[in-house]
Amino acid sequence: MADLSIQNLSDEDGGAITFAAAAAGGDKFVWDSRAFVVIKNDDVSAKQVTVTAAYTTIADSRYGELTRSNIVLSVAAGATAIIPPLPVAFRNSADSNKVALTYDAVTSLSVAAARIQ
Repeated sequence: MADLSIQNLSDEDGGAITFAAAAAGGDKFVWDSRAFVVIKNDDVSAKQVTVTAAYTTIADSRYGELTRSNIVLSVAAGATAIIPPLPVAFRNSADSNKVALTYDAVTSLSVAAARIQ
């Protein structure tokens, strides 16, 4: 998996995002409560992006055991999609607090992690 750096966007830089080619083995970035992911699919086929939940069950004193699923997003051909800031359940503390993204295919698929300053 390739590591993505979170880009800091502000009104001073016009909010320009630099994309990287999606890695065949997936990508990771360090979890940040304000970070979001932008996926750009320039292919003629839809792509599926999965955000892996690091914790799939959470014990809550009020509600009992809660289940968290992976996020699976379909990005249409020629479309750009945004994955909003993720809850802490997607931060993998065993992997330096990184969030893992995987793809069903990476042809013409680009990705960026960013946050607004």
